[in-house]
Amino acid sequence: PGMLKIGYTAVHPNKRIKQLDTTGVPEEFSLEYALRSDYARRIEAQIHRLLDDKKVRKNRQFVKMSVKEAKDILNKAHVEVKSAMKG
Repeated sequence: PGMLKIGYTAVHPNKRIKQLDTTGVPEEFSLEYALRSDYARRIEAQIHRLLDDKKVRKNRQFVKMSVKEAKDILNKAHVEVKSAMKG
């Protein structure tokens, strides 16, 4: 599996990629998947709980896993959070 960054952004994902490119990320990277949601911050928190054992470092948003695994977990978290928020 590759190294992925999973996280919330308030700006367009392509703009965020340009911002990150200047922050010391060692290699070029690309956007593999994006999900727009009214519950983005809650979904992000849920995902990082689910991915805690896959993190490269505990205090970072980088994980080692396949894109498919990440998409599956993101979509699962989205369904769980959306369902919980709608009661």
